[in-house]
Amino acid sequence: MSEKIPFLDMFPDCASLQDSCGGLDKAEVLDVLIERESMTMQLRTWFARMPAPVERTNIEQLLAAQFRLRAVQIQAEYPAPEQKKAEQKAKARVLMGKPIPNRADVTPMNELTLESGNVTLEGGSGRATIESPTELTVADGKMTAKITWSSPNYDYMIVDGEKYLPVNTEGNSVFEIPVAALDTALAVTADTTAMSTPHEIEYTLTFDSASLTA
Repeated sequence: MSEKIPFLDMFPDCASLQDSCGGLDKAEVLDVLIERESMTMQLRTWFARMPAPVERTNIEQLLAAQFRLRAVQIQAEYPAPEQKKAEQKAKARVLMGKPIPNRADVTPMNELTLESGNVTLEGGSGRATIESPTELTVADGKMTAKITWSSPNYDYMIVDGEKYLPVNTEGNSVFEIPVAALDTALAVTADTTAMSTPHEIEYTLTFDSASLTA
């Protein structure tokens, strides 16, 4: 194909999934390859955002059923995550931490004066880890943690009901998530595609205020 075709113009039966992938009304078909002998379709598509595994699977299954194919494989293209605004970076300060002692007290955000610390991870099978110390950035009174996983297979995280996508496209999965307070467990969900089907796994993260350094 030499031209981009609106996704729903080519596949109108996918209108039932139009809220997927940032809106299928914004999606474009870049290339299509159908293998008659294997009865498969390879589809290169641009989406307004990175599709979640379940969204990609739903579209592939619908197209396979519509065209009576054995399988449909979508190669997704999407915009790179937006970078932080320059003024937020100018206000932010990042420091490194020390080993974590056991702490039970809670440090509210309005009492914080430093913006770095170590983080502990609990939950899951124990095989996944995150980098510690981690970067904690404070700007406009809000704290954000940069979470770097030991695997490239995490495609989204959920914190307080909000979904966060990776901020990188290569290497191990990296996320920037909000942190309400230090020294207290933060419940998060991380979706991994390392298994045969995507799985959401529950974790807790604890950011240690004693590791803050001047």
